[in-house]
Amino acid sequence: MNSPDLFEQQAQLRLQMHHAFEGVVLGDGTGLGEADVIDDYGTAEERRLARFRDFQGPWWEHPRDRLRMYTSVFCFMDAAGYTYHLAVYLWHALQEDPQQGLGDVGWLVFDLLDFARIQQPQMTASQIQMILKFTEWIEVLEPERMQHEDFRAEVRRVWAHWAEQLEGLSR
Repeated sequence: MNSPDLFEQQAQLRLQMHHAFEGVVLGDGTGLGEADVIDDYGTAEERRLARFRDFQGPWWEHPRDRLRMYTSVFCFMDAAGYTYHLAVYLWHALQEDPQQGLGDVGWLVFDLLDFARIQQPQMTASQIQMILKFTEWIEVLEPERMQHEDFRAEVRRVWAHWAEQLEGLSR
């Protein structure tokens, strides 16, 4: 696929994502810093300070340099924190250069989508549809990896999980 097509598809995904996660806020949810403190067995005071320092603005304005490039913090998030930060990471993944394949943030998002099978966040139908599109985007960006049976099976397993979640919402 040539580059203009990739950039156009990426721009469309960003628009769809903005619509799907419209209204998602961190609110009283667990932020990245607070989750780190919980993971490190921090005190109540350390947790309060971390919560105060956590970014509270719109997910699309969350600074990239404040992202954690590991998934363990998501184990310590409530549903609001998970949904908010999934939007943050998806947004940043869709800012990466598609000509380079799936970038670091994109791979982290894929891990988070897989991890969600355990976390069981409450997502809307449009959010799940966006997740499915992002999973399909991986197939577009990584055609060589999709040739490997194990990788293809993993991507399709994650996709199937989210498709099942979407089907469950329509019942």
